[in-house]
Formats: sequence, C-alpha cells, structure tokens
Amino acid sequence: MYHISKDKRAKKSAELVYQGLLTCLKHKNFDQITVTDLQKASSVARTTFYRAFDNISDILYWKCDLCFQEVLGSFKEEQFANEMELVRQYFSYWMGHKDILELLMKINRYDMIYSCHMNAALTVQKKIRIPPGYARNTQQLFSGHPDRIYN
Repeated sequence: MYHISKDKRAKKSAELVYQGLLTCLKHKNFDQITVTDLQKASSVARTTFYRAFDNISDILYWKCDLCFQEVLGSFKEEQFANEMELVRQYFSYWMGHKDILELLMKINRYDMIYSCHMNAALTVQKKIRIPPGYARNTQQLFSGHPDRIYN
C-alpha cells in the first residue's frame, strides 16, 4: 500500500519516484526493476521511498488512483444531464494521461486499472447526487458492467 501524506514534499517525492520508474522502464522490464534502480533514477533516498511505498507496484497503484480520482472527481452533478459531455471529459483527460494506462496494460495489470476506477467511482457516487432517471445507467457503469447499460 502507498502512504503519501498531503504534504507537498511527500507528493513531490512520490512523483519523482514515479518519473524514476518511467526512466527505468526504458532500460528494464518492470519485474526486473529494484528499489536501488529507482533510487538512482529519481534521486529519492531509500528511506523516502519506503516512507511512501511498500513496494514498486504501489507506485503504479498510487499514480493510477490519483488519475482516476482526478478525472472522476472533476465531474459535477449538472454534467450528468449531458452524457456526451461526461464521455468527452473522461476521454480527453485520459488522452493527456495515457502513460499510466499504457504502462499498466504493458505489464498486464488490468486489475489495477479496474480497482482504481472502482475506488474512485464509489467515492464520486457518495459525493454527488445523480439525477433521477440517470441512476440505473450510472450505477451499472460505475459497477463495472458497461455492457449492460443499454440492455
């Protein structure tokens, strides 16, 4: 699990570690990367790494969670009146942040994408009131069954 505090320095260190991971991936497969490799690539101390993350996979969980929270958290109640606007906003966001999705797909971690999406979707559902008549489709979408939305 990752443990990133709200402190600016902690967030900056986590981002440096993520960027270091991207650098390491240019030369090694994900499963061959060590904390020492990340330390060298990111210039973040080993203790700082372990203060923020338990293992290297946690870096990906953190970044993926962060992205899904950002995109889904940006939705406003009034936007649910226009599904196409929601879809446009969602895909527009991911076009600018595709590196994390491509990386997770490359290392066959679709489970992380799903898990992070579901966690963020549940958080959004608790924060906003979904308009009447829209709830059925939205709940199915958020529950991970988009194939059943219009059936």
